[in-house]
Amino acid sequence: MNLNQVRALYKSLKSGGLAIKYPFLVLICLLVSNQMVSAGTTMGQVSSLAGNVVPGVTDAVAIAAQSGSIILRRDGTVICRGDNSKGQTNVPAGLNNVVAVAVGEEHSMVLKKDGTVLSWGGLPTAPGVSNNVIAIAAGGSEAGGFSLILKQNGTVFGWTKNNYWGQTSVPPGLNNVIAIAAGAYHSLALKSDGTVVGWGFNYMGQVNIPPGLTNVVAVSAGGYHSMALKRDGTVVAWGMNDYGEATVPSGLSNVVAIAAGGYHSVALKSNGKVVAWGEPTAANVSASLSNVVAVAGGYYGSTCITAPLEINCVEVTNQNRTVNFHTFFGQQYAVEYSPDLAPNSWALLSGSTISGNGYDVSVIDTAAIVGPRFYRLKQ
Repeated sequence: MNLNQVRALYKSLKSGGLAIKYPFLVLICLLVSNQMVSAGTTMGQVSSLAGNVVPGVTDAVAIAAQSGSIILRRDGTVICRGDNSKGQTNVPAGLNNVVAVAVGEEHSMVLKKDGTVLSWGGLPTAPGVSNNVIAIAAGGSEAGGFSLILKQNGTVFGWTKNNYWGQTSVPPGLNNVIAIAAGAYHSLALKSDGTVVGWGFNYMGQVNIPPGLTNVVAVSAGGYHSMALKRDGTVVAWGMNDYGEATVPSGLSNVVAIAAGGYHSVALKSNGKVVAWGEPTAANVSASLSNVVAVAGGYYGSTCITAPLEINCVEVTNQNRTVNFHTFFGQQYAVEYSPDLAPNSWALLSGSTISGNGYDVSVIDTAAIVGPRFYRLKQ
């Protein structure tokens, strides 16, 4: 059986109902001449929190959202979606080697591998922006956009067409910054000591950092509210609360990432599940949404990247087969094997039932194997 035959078999089984009868089947691996052959994968799928999948994208590694969105693909290229009134979705020809993305009200922005920044749409790159940039952020609302960059030396620089609210007026002497965030008209900076600094529009108290806020590991700026993720996996929010966007659900814990939208807030938990609150439509999360690895807060709704359950690879050493896959905290996993993919031929691999820990794990098949060996993952 060659690779083309394996792929044809996989498609035939899937169309014939195997994926419905066994909904946990997401990847089939065949060992031929000590090589692993992948029959199908959907890593890096993009969807709304409500479960509406973006077609044609299965290799996303990062995403940013506002009125539109920008998706970073595994090969370092990007895709832009949404409003194009200012040309913000017209990706420059030949753009590659991108490592981070950001999007504002009227512009898109990328950070390249060499530390340079490129923007297009309603707000071009500011003249003189150096090539020692390590992070970017973009914001803005009806009055236009603004951009922030974090330099390698821990300082921040910003630019805009209209600085009426002071969103790009970085506080003098601000240094030791390790992360930045941009809202509608305000900015946040996370310092290396775990404290947060805010500036810009403050009518809703969005830059009034809560007293005693420390041990912060991530920040996010929404329309008129702000969020901080603490080292212990809890979340703090402040600012506008007209829709409850600054009221963190009681007992929320084990959070690994946050995203502040226009009038809603999003938290990604270590088990790959998402919790959202605030404006009801934007905070609507599909009950079936799982295996989420990244979230982005849009103005009227948020987007996420999922890494569907799959085997990453099978390694062969001294007749042993090591099955590698990613897990989510608190989820149960098991590996099954089959010699021929027959519906009744699948058996549980000894010692393969494990509890997820949020990391990649390995399960070893020590049985003597003659001929093909197929594996699948259950959750």
